[in-house]
Amino acid sequence: MGGSYSGKGDFKEALELNEKARVIQVATGNEVSAARSIGNVGQIHRRLGDYLKAIEYIEKALITQIALGDKVGEYISHMNLGDSYHATGDYGKAIEHHERALATTVLLGDKNGESGCIGCLGYDYKELGRFEEAIEYQKKALGIAVAVGNRALQARTYGSLAICYGRVDDHAKAIELAASHNWWKFDLAISYTLLPSQSIPSSNQCFL
Repeated sequence: MGGSYSGKGDFKEALELNEKARVIQVATGNEVSAARSIGNVGQIHRRLGDYLKAIEYIEKALITQIALGDKVGEYISHMNLGDSYHATGDYGKAIEHHERALATTVLLGDKNGESGCIGCLGYDYKELGRFEEAIEYQKKALGIAVAVGNRALQARTYGSLAICYGRVDDHAKAIELAASHNWWKFDLAISYTLLPSQSIPSSNQCFL
């Protein structure tokens, strides 16, 4: 419920609902859900642009998740911490958390998550000006996205690759990839128009 209000931009209501949920979860001994509620509060602060407060809450959630052995929760928290540190310009910490998220998602066998983590690492390296490494990460992310048929990830990765190739002055490749990015975005829009019960996935901060 808190996530629904957050998605609508009603952050105050989302914070209140997450806190009510956490109190009930603690009272009923549901520590896994209570930790995720704390992480949700961090995500709300991240959407509000308060990245330091977001990091504070998500790190608190992560400590509990590690203690409980909640691997899914760990993966989510490491990804969100990576994204938050990326937003502050601390790309070293962003890489650290995205790498930990990657290790956890590989352990879980989640190929979509694996592709997303690798793509985020590519974006981190791009911001450091290490474009060749960024390209290698994005190519790996794209390979997995193609293999699992995740068109949203393919569209985002084509866009990220186009930027990286442009930065290394391979403009022909950049144009080719940008065209692929735009085609996939169009294809996704058509697909979701035909399936009105769904919504187009929101862009991960780590992608275009």
